[in-house]
Amino acid sequence: PLEDYGAGRFETNSTLNLGFDVGDARVSGFGGLSAATYWDRTAGATDLTRTALIAGGNVNLHIHRTFNRNGGFFQLRRLRHVVDMDVGYAGRYFDPTPVVDVPFFDYTDVVRDRSQGTLRMRNRLQTAGRDGQIRDLVDLWITYRHYVDDRAPWLQESPGAVELYLRGEPREGLYVAGEGDWNLAWEDFDKAFIGAGIKREDYLSATVGVNYVRGEAIGPVADVSWRFSDKYGVRLR
Repeated sequence: PLEDYGAGRFETNSTLNLGFDVGDARVSGFGGLSAATYWDRTAGATDLTRTALIAGGNVNLHIHRTFNRNGGFFQLRRLRHVVDMDVGYAGRYFDPTPVVDVPFFDYTDVVRDRSQGTLRMRNRLQTAGRDGQIRDLVDLWITYRHYVDDRAPWLQESPGAVELYLRGEPREGLYVAGEGDWNLAWEDFDKAFIGAGIKREDYLSATVGVNYVRGEAIGPVADVSWRFSDKYGVRLR
């Protein structure tokens, strides 16, 4: 490792964005230039400017339906099902600079020419809360990413990944949460979390769950907070 190493860095991303409707679908796209300049590099490294073309597109379809359901365990005040579906493709192209030529500590530059397709579906079950605001009983995101030529982010090799994201308040004051990143190369979660909690007005909340990190740890987590005035409170994790 190098003991004394430094560099100045200036980065810009300039894109042109365009969107329009086709029936019930929203079509959008972008294209532009990414540039990063490094100067005053130490340890004998030369200054350089790194450029790349960035471009992509997305199609979104939004549909919903309302049902006359009331009461029950979920404290319904009518029920609405909302679905958002997205199909997208984006990439980074024509970067002539090898990754090894940029400063090793700049992790935001651990990128290379690559492209990926994205398929995302978001499902929400909603009702009205006692205050009249919308309450999400379930808000579930499922995202599939396909990495062309197995070129994944951060110089990883993988054909793709599935990302899960869950938030919800099935009953007033009762919350659920979960998220996970499933790596198709390892056929395992890179990381995951699932938990539930309660909240009483604005002064007391408690959450318990399980955290998982592939190859490192799996274990319980807890978070309790008590706010006893407008300025002061206690939180234990």
